[in-house]
Amino acid sequence: MPPASSAAVIDTSAPLACARRPTPDRAVRAMLDLVAGLPPLAVRTMPPGSCHDRILAERVRADADIPARDSAGVDGFAFSRRTCRGDGPWCLRVIPRIAVARNPAAENAMFSPEAVRIAAGGPVPSQLDTVVRVDAVRAQGEHIFLDTLPDEDVTILRRGAHARCGDVIAQPDRLLDARDLAGLAMAGCSGVRVRRGLRVGILSSCTGKQDGHGGPARAMLMAALDRRWIARRDHGAVSGSALLRTLRAISAESDVVLALDPGGMADRIVAAGGQIVLDGIAMRPGGGAILATLDDAVILLVPEEPVAALTAMTILGWPVLRRRAGIRHSRMVPRAGIAAFTLPPGANPARYPLVRVAGAGEVPTLEMLSGTVDTISLLSGADGIACIAPDTGVGFGDRVAWVPVTDRFA
Repeated sequence: MPPASSAAVIDTSAPLACARRPTPDRAVRAMLDLVAGLPPLAVRTMPPGSCHDRILAERVRADADIPARDSAGVDGFAFSRRTCRGDGPWCLRVIPRIAVARNPAAENAMFSPEAVRIAAGGPVPSQLDTVVRVDAVRAQGEHIFLDTLPDEDVTILRRGAHARCGDVIAQPDRLLDARDLAGLAMAGCSGVRVRRGLRVGILSSCTGKQDGHGGPARAMLMAALDRRWIARRDHGAVSGSALLRTLRAISAESDVVLALDPGGMADRIVAAGGQIVLDGIAMRPGGGAILATLDDAVILLVPEEPVAALTAMTILGWPVLRRRAGIRHSRMVPRAGIAAFTLPPGANPARYPLVRVAGAGEVPTLEMLSGTVDTISLLSGADGIACIAPDTGVGFGDRVAWVPVTDRFA
């Protein structure tokens, strides 16, 4: 990760305004560099069935071939192809399954045309090399009749077909999903080493006993943080007199603090012994975001207007949360769209207007929603956020990068 620009790092002894505001990309790099230097979250062992959407802490390798021996891929009958000579149909006598499963003599060569009833996933005796499906034979008493011989590579799962001993079956530092858990269960893992949930505290400041304007954005953040790998807590609105004490208490019990800042909270963080790391991100909306640290807690101050808070979280907040939780792939992946609007080149800030998807297909048409930043009604009609680089304009029909507002960045 390249080092953060000196223009993006704020000296707490100087005013909080930054002369050269970093672009969002530089700000994210600086944030991830900061988070990478913090102590990793603790690791614990959990059963595979409880690990969905948890963060794997270490690479898992197969300690044996999976499956450990040739096994049936279908329900049917196992037999030796060598006993079927000449042209079909062939007649095979079915011998009891238990006799084959428990009798050591079952490992001996079968000299007569005999078949064994076998279930999908069951081990195929070593002297047998073919499995035929149940619906591909005609049964008459103790015998079955075959008209054609099946392809053994289709009906038999060979040893090590899923994984060889030593193969990586789950990668670390990523969210475990259903496919990972299937591989871990197949490998016989009884316990998986995962990181504990990321503890996130949310608060807003207010005047006196009034809730102020942070309630809607705080509710939005609580809903967005509804993840199994996140343990979130809403600390509500805190008045100015108790803000300093509350910041210290929340930072002591949280890994990340999300604070809705109408102004003045950065001074309280410095007074509590924290440090302002980034201020004045060159983006609109959401440019009022501030990154700070207090002890081992990362504090992200976002604007209290819902749209600005949503944009700041999409571009800046989620990469920080995911990296702090131990997820290495923490950058969002924008999608492509065709602009059904025009936007002249602006000043230095990057712009992230709300858009509505007006078309279908791989590359949909995007319509820009216009209105003031704090218009909550815009959120109800928005499908995503367009990502427009600094000093860049958009023409009708141009290809534009955008990200859904509900994207989990998985």
